[in-house]
Amino acid sequence: MVKEVLENAKEFYLDSSRGHMIAIAKVNYKGKLRKMLVSYDKISTQLEVITIHPISEKDIEQKIASKRWINEKVKN
Repeated sequence: MVKEVLENAKEFYLDSSRGHMIAIAKVNYKGKLRKMLVSYDKISTQLEVITIHPISEKDIEQKIASKRWINEKVKN
């Protein structure tokens, strides 16, 4: 599932309080299409996954509004 999120993510953020990168994509999770977050660090050419979990649109909006998450880039 991590690979699926990273390959299909359309939302990317920097978590300013923890210094991790965030990728978000919609994936099938427990029978539903849900937004899934992957937190990771990029070390040289390698990615080190910190965590993966579902996230709501409200949680995303709150983190952006509080400036905890900074928009990194958007894939088209």
